[in-house]
Amino acid sequence: MQLLMAKTYLVDLQVSVRWLKLGYGDKVFLTRVSGKSVAVVATQQSLWTFGLGRSKQVSLGYVAPNIVERLSLGFDRVAVFQARIVSLEPGHLNKDGMDRLAISIWGNPEHLLEQVLEDRRMPDPHTIEPNQKAL
Repeated sequence: MQLLMAKTYLVDLQVSVRWLKLGYGDKVFLTRVSGKSVAVVATQQSLWTFGLGRSKQVSLGYVAPNIVERLSLGFDRVAVFQARIVSLEPGHLNKDGMDRLAISIWGNPEHLLEQVLEDRRMPDPHTIEPNQKAL
């Protein structure tokens, strides 16, 4: 796993950051909703004391369209992405009054390449035919 996107803000935020029971470094999941949109979903623990009750899935928002374009090839290849919360900014602390939530996205960068990298090692000398030259 390598860092693919260090910090990307979510668009169309579905929840209020103020009342969200998540913090920095919490794991979130990327789920493809349609061809051009990826939703960010988190598992929120029960609000009851001592952990009674069920945890529930909460939709946080959507990944920006320009980031979805970069990740689309990986989603087509069923690549594994991990995401974590890196920034929570409540609206009352921003000039524009809007809540902001940012995530970092981790994965294998080879899954995002157009072409699969060729194996460039030298062939085994025992498999080369006598009339064939080694590359």
